[in-house]
Amino acid sequence: MAGRLTEDPNRAKTPDYTSEGFAPLRAALTTGDRTAEEAVQFLTDTWRDDINRKKLQWAQQLEEERLAEEARRHEQEEGREPEGQNGRNPPLDEQNGQPRSTAPSKPKLNALATGVTISDIRVPRPSSYALKRLEKYDYVDLWYFTEEGCEDAMRFNQSTASDTYTLAKLEDTVSLRPINAAKASRNAISDEKLTWRQMSIAKTSLLYYMTELGWDVAYVRALATFYVALESHPRRRQGTNGDRILILYQAEARREWFQQLTQERIQTVFDISIINEERLRRIDEATHITERDQVMAR
Repeated sequence: MAGRLTEDPNRAKTPDYTSEGFAPLRAALTTGDRTAEEAVQFLTDTWRDDINRKKLQWAQQLEEERLAEEARRHEQEEGREPEGQNGRNPPLDEQNGQPRSTAPSKPKLNALATGVTISDIRVPRPSSYALKRLEKYDYVDLWYFTEEGCEDAMRFNQSTASDTYTLAKLEDTVSLRPINAAKASRNAISDEKLTWRQMSIAKTSLLYYMTELGWDVAYVRALATFYVALESHPRRRQGTNGDRILILYQAEARREWFQQLTQERIQTVFDISIINEERLRRIDEATHITERDQVMAR
């Protein structure tokens, strides 16, 4: 469930995605099937969908606060405190300090935005597992952000009850967590096995959710520039396996970059936006040797 909002989303202004600060992100979203203008429109539409969701949540919060205030006034007018069974006061809610009902309650409906239609596009959403890892700066396979990964998450959510829990260990304690937020997909594949198309689509979603989850813009820009460099690298036009070599490089570079992000024993993280040509050459050479050995073994 989304956290409680602290700022009115109705006051939010649409980011200027045409500005220089968003240039790397625009470039990363611009592919053979999408122009720079379409990339800007995609970012704008995605931001609008998210802000509309927050507006509905904000309206619900205001309504809950209004109802709580009416309840408090009613109790004051009646000159009595609400009591539970056996004359004891019911437990108080930790968030608002109000009496918490012990009876089972139905889920509350979100506010109905009359006149607001469904969004123009369906924004693919990765699994809760992937987003939780990304939020904590943990490495997560790029597959979770591909079309296949998002469809897998949607099917899993549809087939799993929202109140299904599993045991999860956190440090020295064991607690119950929703199963959809705790479990990796059995269908996930490593970055090395992705196609170029899968990588190209997935990095768009990855960069978007990094921004949504509050990543520092410098890190988002560095990774966006990294993917721009891969897209335009001359190795793609050399030989028959250029894309494959760059995919393998992407897999190694991104994994090591994420591993360094939160390591306590180091103070700086390498600049992933710069392609290390020597590392790329070594990957190319190792791949060539492996393929040659496979041919000779036949």
